[in-house]
Amino acid sequence: MALSRTEITGIEGGRLGMFLIPDEVTRGIEDYRRALGEYLDGRIPKAPAEKEELSEVGINSPFVDEPADNDERYRHFLTYNVKEQKQKGYMIVKVRIPGGDLSADQAEALAGLEEDFTGVEFRTTQNQNICICHIKRDELRRLFNSLDKIFDYFLFPETVLDTVACKGALTCNLGLCNSPGLARAIEGELSQAELTGKEVFDGLDIKINGCPNSCGQHPVGSIALHGVVRRVERKPVPFYKIFLGGRKRGENSRLAEEVGVIPARSVPLFIKDFLNKLESAASEEPPTVGVDQILREKGRVIALDILNDYSHVPPYREAPEYYRDWGSTEDFSLEGVSKGECGAGIIDMIESDLTEAEIALKEAEKEGFNAILIRRSVFLAQRALLVVRGCDPETEEEAFRIFRKEFFDSGIADPLYSWLEDHLNEIGEKIPHDIKEEAFSLGKAFLIHIKRLYKQMDSSFNFRRRMKTGKGLERKNQSSRMLQDKRGEDESVKSTEIQSRTNKKAFEQPRLLDLKGTPCPLNYAKAKVFIETLNPGDLLEILLDDGEPIRNVPRSLENDGYNILRKEKRGKYYSLLIKV
Repeated sequence: MALSRTEITGIEGGRLGMFLIPDEVTRGIEDYRRALGEYLDGRIPKAPAEKEELSEVGINSPFVDEPADNDERYRHFLTYNVKEQKQKGYMIVKVRIPGGDLSADQAEALAGLEEDFTGVEFRTTQNQNICICHIKRDELRRLFNSLDKIFDYFLFPETVLDTVACKGALTCNLGLCNSPGLARAIEGELSQAELTGKEVFDGLDIKINGCPNSCGQHPVGSIALHGVVRRVERKPVPFYKIFLGGRKRGENSRLAEEVGVIPARSVPLFIKDFLNKLESAASEEPPTVGVDQILREKGRVIALDILNDYSHVPPYREAPEYYRDWGSTEDFSLEGVSKGECGAGIIDMIESDLTEAEIALKEAEKEGFNAILIRRSVFLAQRALLVVRGCDPETEEEAFRIFRKEFFDSGIADPLYSWLEDHLNEIGEKIPHDIKEEAFSLGKAFLIHIKRLYKQMDSSFNFRRRMKTGKGLERKNQSSRMLQDKRGEDESVKSTEIQSRTNKKAFEQPRLLDLKGTPCPLNYAKAKVFIETLNPGDLLEILLDDGEPIRNVPRSLENDGYNILRKEKRGKYYSLLIKV
């Protein structure tokens, strides 16, 4: 089959596609592959062939320099780092690279091993480690000594100490939490836990993501985590969702299942406690039962049993470290977040309040339909959606007032619940049980309604309005339509001229939105709400504090498609001019 030069250039240029040659297509895919192979031959370097035939020098060589009784590190090296190759007499040595971070000096020294160990190859793994292949059995001790000079930590690959983590908020604009910082904290805690040699030590793995994305492979981790944000005392706090039971094993692969959420500061102690209890459960089983099966059958129960011990976040004045991420001395924030991160922060705040609202309802039911907890649930449900309006109410009264304006009067929420405040204010502890139960049912239905609205929210944090709104809103809409119908063509032209002059005036004098003192991500949400009231082409000047507000908000607005015309520092704050 002949391929024209144009078609070959398309392939060489890297574009993917299907090339159909009308007068040659019947000759089939094999002709196409042959012709493509002939053209590419010599243009693309071939991967090194497998070394099926190796020198038999090492086949019958025993391990030399067997570890002495006090040479524990070399013994661990032979146990955890060394694996036999399929070619007899040769070994693969796995080198643990903590965090996947390899310095230039370490990489250069590692490459230099090729001069001391003839024929070796280096390969990377999905667990951020390096394999050294084609090592003779009698060279292991010498290789161990060389690695010991290059790395501080290289033992115990593919164990619970070999944590896999994405870069998280350390360098990623979408990362919410510092996952490498947490990985180091976990490794530090587990290295003191005397787990070496136990089933859980080399039978499980730990995978961490700084956000819900899967760069750190958390969906397939035995013990897995991904970062989220929760609000405590009106402050953002780094949390992690805990997942158990994932694995990569061909057709027997399995996704991890969520078991709960705990603050980032509690994760290392939780994992150490969980592993100890899982090991105790494994010791009670026959040797034929593997730790993976025990994790699958008993892990969730064990985790839920201890989860509450690690879920509490103390007040800021008592334990400010809970409000800081691992590896940071500053309070946690969404600093450096792009639109995705700002959006992720808002989503996490919404889901945090919805989760707490559900917990409050469950507690209210346990305590005989406690009126305070019912009101608390309704408050949290309202606050969950008010965050997208840039509001963060502190009291129940404030939440009801703003929610009525933003969601009931605007026709978004069902007016059936507009009298919920009056009903809840009437109930107390001395009210008959059936009335309190009715209030509980109403609060539960309201939470379900809020969750439904949340699911309908679009990517710009807007909601669909109901077809039928309150009478006042209907009358307003009817009046608006009647007034519009009465306008003639001349009036329409006049209106266009007025609008044109208005737009010109708006261009000369931009609208002003003062967001000084408004923290992230509420400032972004308020800006989004305000922009909804403007016309395309209008100018808007936004005043933002120095620090994370001026770093986050402009980037998020640019990602939304708005044009940043000017960013100017004015004393302790910034002026941001955008075109809608």
